[in-house]
Amino acid sequence: YIAAVGDSSRPPLTTRWLGPNRLEVRGDFPAGRVVSLRVSYAEGWRAWQGGERIPIGRDPLGFMTLHPQPEPDGCLRLEYAGSLEQRVCGWISFVTLAAAAIFSFSAQIQNPPRLVNRVEPR
Repeated sequence: YIAAVGDSSRPPLTTRWLGPNRLEVRGDFPAGRVVSLRVSYAEGWRAWQGGERIPIGRDPLGFMTLHPQPEPDGCLRLEYAGSLEQRVCGWISFVTLAAAAIFSFSAQIQNPPRLVNRVEPR
């Protein structure tokens, strides 16, 4: 693995972040070569080459490996959609916030604040 990462005969690749959860990799993808990215592997990552999904794996150091089809001057696009746990927790947070807001507003409607006129003694 270490020898492959330091191999100068491998074609150079360029990476560009398109946003906080989207990444583009450009370069030549020879047959039988694996692309290793210094981005932590997580199950929420998805990769496409020419509109088709390509497999993503995990290398011995915990980074992503991509298995593209052979293509000169190709482009790989990656997107992180988050894990199932993150999506479920996000929805739970949203529902909890909405319920708290509804409860707060309904309590104010049912028990509006009273105005008290105070008369000061002379």
